[in-house]
Amino acid sequence: MVKSANNLKNMMAATIPRQHGAWFSLFACFMLGLIVAYQVNFKSFLLLISVVAGFLLRYSLSETIKAPRKFSFFVIPILFYFVILAVAGLPLLFYYNLIILIPLGVLPAVSVLSYFYFEKIGKANSLGSEIMGMLGIAAVSPASYYAASGKFTAAAAGIWIVSALFFLCSVFIVRYLVRGRLWHKKMSEYIKSISSPFAFCLFSVAAAYFLGRFTNLLPRYTFISLVPSLFILIGLSIAKKRSSIRRIGLISTANVIIFVILSAVSFL
Repeated sequence: MVKSANNLKNMMAATIPRQHGAWFSLFACFMLGLIVAYQVNFKSFLLLISVVAGFLLRYSLSETIKAPRKFSFFVIPILFYFVILAVAGLPLLFYYNLIILIPLGVLPAVSVLSYFYFEKIGKANSLGSEIMGMLGIAAVSPASYYAASGKFTAAAAGIWIVSALFFLCSVFIVRYLVRGRLWHKKMSEYIKSISSPFAFCLFSVAAAYFLGRFTNLLPRYTFISLVPSLFILIGLSIAKKRSSIRRIGLISTANVIIFVILSAVSFL
């Protein structure tokens, strides 16, 4: 009995991903939706359970794709997370009539399927895989807003857009800081190395500015929430040596917190 309980405990523990950045981004998007909706209720709680169960289900399935022989080990967690996802998610659709959660779930579903594909071909950590993953996580923001408020407005679309811009920018920044050679003897080498992440982050800021200036999708000053990413990129990239993973993680975490605060203030 004790041995079986320990085996089950170990089995469930093995299905919890150690992807701290993804976990933090997931909860940050969820909190942004709640803050902008300016309310918390039982529907929000059900959505949180669904999101977490879906994330854990995705991880368990991906582990079986990497090593099909482990399927027997993961079959119980897979069934468990699927049941939790259904128990928490179906009431949102059919009792609370939050039908728009279905199209909102399309991008996360595509994100998960694309991750399985990249995992299968051995490119789970590729740029394309990380971009699709962040697009899926960004969709949690409008879903959280919609579940809390019961309505899908321009604000929901807006926090989706700004979340996607921010987290895509973060992908380029982190990949550059972790993998790039950050010290160059020639300025031309430095400019060449930083050109891609800087250009994308600058594009994100510009896109947010123009969407806020000329459309109703974003508040006018939402673009400011993306500006700190540019300063972080430039500040860390001029260091004479590559920053440690821990340091990059801490700074990225602080940047996410700043983003949520500034974005929420702009929408309120």
